[in-house]
Amino acid sequence: MTYVDTFDWRLYRDGSRLATAVEDGDLTLLWRPPGDGSFCRLPIDRQPDFVWDLPEGTIRGQIESSVEMRRLLPVAEVFLQGTVWNVIDRRQKILLTFVLECGTAVNPIDPERKLRLPAALRVIPVKGYGDVYRKTLAAIEREGAKADSSCPLELALEIFDRRPLAEVAKPAHDLKPDLRGDLAMKSVHRRQLLAMQRNLEGLRRNVDTEFLHDFRVAVRRTRSALAQVPEVFPRAVTGRFRRGFSWLGQATGPVRDLDVYLLSLPRYAGDLPEELRPALAPIDRYLRRQHRLEHRRLVTSLGTSRFRQMIEAWEKFLDREAPPRTSLRNATRPIGELAGERIRRAHRRVIKQGKSIKDGSPPQRLHRLRIECKKLRYLLEFFAPLYAEQDVRRLVGALKKLQNNLGDHNDYVLQQQSLHAIVDGLSGSGPVPEATRRAVQEVLRQLEERQRVTRKAFQSRFKQFSDRKVSAVFDRLFGEARA
Repeated sequence: MTYVDTFDWRLYRDGSRLATAVEDGDLTLLWRPPGDGSFCRLPIDRQPDFVWDLPEGTIRGQIESSVEMRRLLPVAEVFLQGTVWNVIDRRQKILLTFVLECGTAVNPIDPERKLRLPAALRVIPVKGYGDVYRKTLAAIEREGAKADSSCPLELALEIFDRRPLAEVAKPAHDLKPDLRGDLAMKSVHRRQLLAMQRNLEGLRRNVDTEFLHDFRVAVRRTRSALAQVPEVFPRAVTGRFRRGFSWLGQATGPVRDLDVYLLSLPRYAGDLPEELRPALAPIDRYLRRQHRLEHRRLVTSLGTSRFRQMIEAWEKFLDREAPPRTSLRNATRPIGELAGERIRRAHRRVIKQGKSIKDGSPPQRLHRLRIECKKLRYLLEFFAPLYAEQDVRRLVGALKKLQNNLGDHNDYVLQQQSLHAIVDGLSGSGPVPEATRRAVQEVLRQLEERQRVTRKAFQSRFKQFSDRKVSAVFDRLFGEARA
């Protein structure tokens, strides 16, 4: 039996378990829902890499929202032997199953090494007889014994010394309102650097699109923090690393753009008339060829001394002790005071730009507002530990709705432009089939309509964000009187 989960343990965190096993010569998918001791079984044709490799139905529907586009990776391979006893009633109905199990486990990180699992008496409930299951467990415990109702994955992880929740836990915030500005910003930057380091190997191996996405978010946050919180680090240091992370953002951009197009293509195809859906296949092949090319270029860039030396220098700077005295204006200011000032300014820029956008404003104006919203969002999340959690969650939630509108609008604009460029790229290798051109025209029409709908919804989304109640929370947390 091979247990699978995402890199960030999404299924484990939800309380569910997913595995594949060969049963009677056929490959079977086994899924245990959260809070349920029994596995559901589903015959499958091959080992799934992504959730969309699974047949449509109950299991896929239940895990799709958790797994999303993350790859399903093997986390433990378990080989079990056991003796089974069924508890039956007078009508020969199975009420409960006991299994005495023993076996071995293999860690995919070290597949040459097999470790023996401790023997376990497992109690497996039967649907419809939950009361029998609970009473049996209680009776066993009253006798001073213990039945193992967990699945073998827990035993395997224990002997591998793996702690999934600790692996994905974010480093603890150590921000206090009176902490020096330079020390606080080093703490903020260390969190972003750790996110880059955690995602680097998966990005290089192209395990799934989220590694690059999370890496790029950390790069953007780093650039934003360097720009938005000035005079905490020497100007030469800030300038050097702003240039370095800008280069890194540009280097990772083409692959991320192609990831977005490839993830969007199935949705585009699904919205087409059925006879036109196969006509997008040349677009899919072209995007995948370009993705392989750009990914190789990116891996080459990440293997250069420029990248390695920049990351090493940045880590060394963040670990360096701050000077007790400095002429930098914000280096020794309390971060509580500095954070409020920067958030207040960012919020004002968003409100000012948003109010200036009218129905006839060009898409570039919405794009610039989108960037300002990102800057404000980053500041709110950087300094969240300094404020009441429910207040920050409310502000970020309101901002997210506006960001989603602006992000969708920007995606529809860019994807229309990109589709024209993709068709031109296809033309360079031969005539584009007429059906493909018709399919692309239909996709362009749909994108234009979606752009129109999101553009029309902008004013109401912005009005919700600039509402007096939301503004009152900003004023209470970050207003001049508080500062």
